Amino acid sequence: MDTEVRDETGHNSELAQQIEQILREVAPLVEDVTGLSAPACPIFSLVTPEGLQSAASAWADRVAERDLASEGLSEAEQLEICVLVEASKPMIRLMWPLIMGQTVITDEGPVSLLCPDGLQHSGVLSDRRFLTQAVVHELAHQPQLENDADLHWQSFLPGRRTDMAPVFLMEGHARWADEQVTQRLFGTPVDADLAPRSELFTAHANLTTMQMLDGGNQQSCGVGSQFIAHVVNAMDGTDTLNRVWKDLGLVPTLEEFRDPDAWLSRVNAA
Repeated sequence: MDTEVRDETGHNSELAQQIEQILREVAPLVEDVTGLSAPACPIFSLVTPEGLQSAASAWADRVAERDLASEGLSEAEQLEICVLVEASKPMIRLMWPLIMGQTVITDEGPVSLLCPDGLQHSGVLSDRRFLTQAVVHELAHQPQLENDADLHWQSFLPGRRTDMAPVFLMEGHARWADEQVTQRLFGTPVDADLAPRSELFTAHANLTTMQMLDGGNQQSCGVGSQFIAHVVNAMDGTDTLNRVWKDLGLVPTLEEFRDPDAWLSRVNAA
């Protein structure tokens, strides 16, 4: 498989080579575990903290622009979208030491951003196993977003931003995938939460706002991955689960995340 790892920082060429090696090793495993096809040439980009913030802000603007083009929005709903997207940008600036990776949609398709400074502060660079988990997690996001232009997986649309179900699904699925792949590679699932974190990471994580956001992400990963594991085991494979990536109407509700059998009953009856 072809892969492309760009070093936009200008001084992390060795890390870029290491990530490229990991990608070549894990890409077939991610496809086998998830039953989803990765892009023909997955793109990863190493960026500075400023580059991560700029790319994430640009992605937020792109999502908001797409949302605002939706039919039937009232002026109040349009204003809400604008307020939400602008409110997200200060959070991006505050969160960068906590972000191990982020996958965004560009004109080239999905691109996974990794910030070496953030990886250092989160302890991911202390062990190749943690770095492998981070790479697998972001790679798993790329096929999820294949139909994003039609389905609006990421959205500021009123009612969608507060409905965490798509976040639970996407983050839980990526967490489940990185657990499955790292278990195959290392004999046990890797948990980057055990990595040694810097004082800067801890300081940002201890901020009240950061505690809320990080806690929400942890919850979405935990609940979501348990849901995915139950569904895959119950259906003896990923075929039923993978119908969801082409039909936003099949996204589990928050109640169904806690009762996977109810979701299975709904989907199998569809």
